[in-house]
Amino acid sequence: MRRSEGQALAGEMQGLLTRIGETTAEIESLAQRVRPAFARRLEAKLNELLSTAADRPSPAGTGAALLAERSDITEELARLRSHVEQFRKLLAGAGEAGKKFDFLLQEMQREANTLLSKTPGVESEGLAITTFALEVKSDIEKLREQAQNVE
Repeated sequence: MRRSEGQALAGEMQGLLTRIGETTAEIESLAQRVRPAFARRLEAKLNELLSTAADRPSPAGTGAALLAERSDITEELARLRSHVEQFRKLLAGAGEAGKKFDFLLQEMQREANTLLSKTPGVESEGLAITTFALEVKSDIEKLREQAQNVE
């Protein structure tokens, strides 16, 4: 009976991991489409910084660099994909995995939170990224609930 329950639990967790992976791919696609809008926003911000700090160009460049860094979600998406893959490998393996699941879920949640904080609020793609990131957070929480049943 425990084996049957474990298989059902593993199947449900695999389904959630698949959804997280698919949603991450959607976010990546949207992030590619939002880059031109972000570039326009960055250019406008840089022009604003340069006009207010004409005698101090260094802070303007620093501000533009910070703005660009804070809006790039490539690293978070790569980490999220990596954590999903590590979770899948743990799920397929034998032995105790409960604490490892907890750690990976914590890391996945951190990446989803960072995605939300960095989501560029430009055009409809920015809103869609936010919606997808919230879906990822919800699926991670569902995984967490299921992982509590794993030894």
